[in-house]
Amino acid sequence: MNSTEAKNKVIQIWNMQGSLAKLIEVPENTRKVNMDLSDLPNGMYILKVNLGDKIATRKMELIH
Repeated sequence: MNSTEAKNKVIQIWNMQGSLAKLIEVPENTRKVNMDLSDLPNGMYILKVNLGDKIATRKMELIH
């Protein structure tokens, strides 16, 4: 991973089969992100938020 990739702030949404379902790049100095997940089917997902120096992972259930 180069230094540019390490500084990228991204939100990854993984399906329960381990495939990346969606990748959202977060612009610098953004405090709030609205995500359009209408293209994903209902189900359980793993949400991984990488803010460069901090990473959070949560399980989420998507219901339309």
